[in-house]
Amino acid sequence: MMRLRLTTALLLLPLALPALAAEVPARIVGGVPLALGLPGSGRVTEVKVTPGQQVQPGQTLLCLDRAVARARVDAAEQALRWLRGELDEAARELQRQQELYDQTLLAQHDLQLARIAHDRARARLARARLEAAAARRQLEARCLQAPVAGRIAGIGVVPGQEVLSADRLTTLLTLLREDARLVQARLGTEQADTLAEGSSVTLLHGKRRLTGRVTRLVPVGNGQWQARIEVSAGESLPDTGARLRLLLPAP
Repeated sequence: MMRLRLTTALLLLPLALPALAAEVPARIVGGVPLALGLPGSGRVTEVKVTPGQQVQPGQTLLCLDRAVARARVDAAEQALRWLRGELDEAARELQRQQELYDQTLLAQHDLQLARIAHDRARARLARARLEAAAARRQLEARCLQAPVAGRIAGIGVVPGQEVLSADRLTTLLTLLREDARLVQARLGTEQADTLAEGSSVTLLHGKRRLTGRVTRLVPVGNGQWQARIEVSAGESLPDTGARLRLLLPAP
């Protein structure tokens, strides 16, 4: 009886084991492409980079015509200078009125009017400062800057070209991010069913484990799927061409 129970337990043991992860070959195919554009419309005045060029964060890549935006900044700065003078004059007048009031040579009503004029001048200057800051931001927005380090993969415009971005952002340039890698793996249908776009996955590079995110699952025919996976910053990333292994739950 004891031997029968032991034999039954041994037969059921494989059914109790957890499913092992399957490994699928994967490969780093390059940096993660980042489409860049500007919110406004206008004429491209200069393109400061070339395809294949390495760029750093904050580096200017291209600019649209800035004449109107620069004129708005100049007007806002001029208004600031005038309003600073107005506030200085209002402060001096308030001080004179206060001195007269302290000498009982001025009615309280007149002193109150001087205070109101000073407060209005200060409020106008504060508003002008906000408008000047907004004008400077609009001028800066006429140039496209690299948000991260990377390599220029493609440029979609040339100097003199008109760009229209009224309804949606137009891609002007594509940057391959240096802080991320794009990994591709070929899967069968059952394997692809274990993944979902946006899901987190584990990749092996030798004995190292890398964490990635599935960005696309694309059918390529004959029951095959291509998984595109992004491995982002925070990892010491392998170079393009490195072979990895993608861990999948066993079907």
